[in-house]
Amino acid sequence: MHKPVFFKAYELVPREIYQSKTEDEIFSMFSEGLLRAIDRLRQRLGTRITINNWKNGGSFSQRGFRTYPKTGSQHCVGNALDFDVSGMTARQVRNYIKYHEKEFPEIKRMEDDVNWCHIDGKEHNKCEGIYLFKP
Repeated sequence: MHKPVFFKAYELVPREIYQSKTEDEIFSMFSEGLLRAIDRLRQRLGTRITINNWKNGGSFSQRGFRTYPKTGSQHCVGNALDFDVSGMTARQVRNYIKYHEKEFPEIKRMEDDVNWCHIDGKEHNKCEGIYLFKP
């Protein structure tokens, strides 16, 4: 199990999960590769990454693990994250990841043409490297 260096458990899950599980239980809900990738991205970019911000009064609570079911959602199995990067547009972040994709082998797909970043580890056979998909 990977314990993220740059992220707290409450940033990854909604309030009800945070209040009912230990930190270790929360981290074990996620793909280890995904947690390593988001930590590595934060380290490389050197700026704040916001996943969930409900604990600080923000409106995001379902950008990591999601409690509402959606068929096929990688969020519901701890294999996807949505986030924003301080000082960068979503397109700039996606371009950075694609340009450095060998540094992020755990990231298999990214959502394109949205104003947030979505990464996940779902395997695909669409192309070599990271697959950009439309919502």
